[in-house]
Amino acid sequence: MKKLLVIAGEISGDQYAAALCGYLKQWPCHITAIGGEKLKHISDVFLLETVHKSVIGISVFFQKFFGLKSLFDCLNTHLKSTQYDRVIIVDYQHHSEKIGLLCKKKGIPVTTFISPHFWMWEDIKSAKKLLSYTDQLITIFKKEFDFYRSLSERVYYFGHPLTQLLPLKTEKPPEISSPFIALFPGSRKQEFNLYLHAILKSIPELKKEYPHFSFIMAVSSSKYHAFLKKKLQDHGLDKGVQLWDKNSTPLIQHADCMVGGSGTNNLEALWYKTPLIVLAALPPITYKVAKYILKIKMPYVSLANIVTGKNIVEEIVQSEICPSAIVNGVKKSLEKKAEIHFEELKPWVYLKEAPLKEAATLIMQDGFQNESKAV
Repeated sequence: MKKLLVIAGEISGDQYAAALCGYLKQWPCHITAIGGEKLKHISDVFLLETVHKSVIGISVFFQKFFGLKSLFDCLNTHLKSTQYDRVIIVDYQHHSEKIGLLCKKKGIPVTTFISPHFWMWEDIKSAKKLLSYTDQLITIFKKEFDFYRSLSERVYYFGHPLTQLLPLKTEKPPEISSPFIALFPGSRKQEFNLYLHAILKSIPELKKEYPHFSFIMAVSSSKYHAFLKKKLQDHGLDKGVQLWDKNSTPLIQHADCMVGGSGTNNLEALWYKTPLIVLAALPPITYKVAKYILKIKMPYVSLANIVTGKNIVEEIVQSEICPSAIVNGVKKSLEKKAEIHFEELKPWVYLKEAPLKEAATLIMQDGFQNESKAV
């Protein structure tokens, strides 16, 4: 029986990792996990919750002294007493390298499933570091695969997990009143700092433009419910905005328009042909370092626009994020509703009918042989 250690660093990564584990368990294996609630539910042993400790920007460099210190203390202690046949790192954007190098030092093979975003700005130096400790890199975008495949044969692509996981459109839940605008202020407090104020300030103006619309705000975790409720109260919106703690998919399926930060739910919106406004920002210092010192240039910021190389969804970026821009974005997106087609995105995210099953097969069959096969 193979002993696997699965580590996820984001909420979406926890979802994908748990779904992957479901297929891994079709083989004889014992799974220990670090991540979030979904991994906790499916793993044989759960060591530590990490998904709500992720942040973005320069503050990631200080995490090792706070929340992430517990992660590496846990890993160092646990790997001394337990030998694993493979470690699978899933969507751990900022700390994949440190985790991978630690595992490689201990002689444990590493699979990276969902790579850091180096491919988006073609950072070859960082990509080569990733490939130095990863003997299997499983990508989820065609453009991501093409970038890494030019550097190594140990790169694989089966398609995006969402193409397998997303259900057919269901009936609208009775507690949702239509028409409505779905608000996604983020999945962590740092994103709230970047987007929430502008979203809240835009609601009164949107109510004037669309008086018959309801407003529903997605709550990524129950631990943020009280925080968001207090923010709504502070803005006098607690009576006019419904907080949604449940699975967000029905919101995305049935929304007349969706406003939120750049992320996986953008792809869900396109899948269900839901009009979308993407907010994308970094903390000001991080943004200036990226733009003026690192000289990172990206024509688009939303995943859909990045992978297609086309402006298929409305973007509001950095200092442009303000109430009036959100209101104007909603107007444009509602007008363009008939123009939203997942088919524009499909060639870049779809390959196999069951990408998670294919990934699990690769890990459990080829992952424990001496040779690797490129797909």
